Amino acid sequence: MRPISRIALLALTLAACAPAGTSSGPAPARGTRDAPITQEEADGSGAVNAYDLVRNLRPMWLVTRGRHSVQNPAGDVVWVYVNSTRLGGPESLQQISAADVGSILYFDAGSANYRFGTGHLNGAIQVIPRSTL
Repeated sequence: MRPISRIALLALTLAACAPAGTSSGPAPARGTRDAPITQEEADGSGAVNAYDLVRNLRPMWLVTRGRHSVQNPAGDVVWVYVNSTRLGGPESLQQISAADVGSILYFDAGSANYRFGTGHLNGAIQVIPRSTL
């Protein structure tokens, strides 16, 4: 028997967790914690950099959930990625001009660990530059 792929396993898990009678939930409403920051929101925000965008439009993305381990007394940060490259902590968003933002996505801890690897106890923020859309 052939081993199951990670994508197939994820699809089966998501299907098993979905409420009965639904194939997929509606897209998150704009302005909610899980809704991505779109290029249109970035253009109309008046923000100078990506940090200002996130701080003004989705401030909960920057909130850490405290210390997860006695071996890491400083706590964990929300890691920031540009496409799939780790840029740093939340302050690294200040390096990205708001005019260059195509979209910004937030991943909770489980989704971030699956997408970017382990070590994302407070999730991750992914910036997709305008040029790659």
